[in-house]
Amino acid sequence: MSCFITKMGPLLLWLLLFFNAFAIHFSYHIPRHGSHYRRMCPPPLPPRRRPPPPPPPAWFYFYSPPPPSPPHSPHRPSSPPPRPPNP
Repeated sequence: MSCFITKMGPLLLWLLLFFNAFAIHFSYHIPRHGSHYRRMCPPPLPPRRRPPPPPPPAWFYFYSPPPPSPPHSPHRPSSPPPRPPNP
């Protein structure tokens, strides 16, 4: 009887360790519970800000816009009406 235990003991121990490794491996991810590996990772970095727009071209600083036109009112004509001739 002791011969059976001495021969089967290492085999049972090896099988126990072998299947225990499978159990530990597959227990890291439980469905619908998130990922175990994801919790071990550091938090993600914040999103990078967009780079500032490039500066305007050099001619932009020397360009002068045209002068504004005078305001036009439709109720007041821009020129007075012609005067009647003197008799």
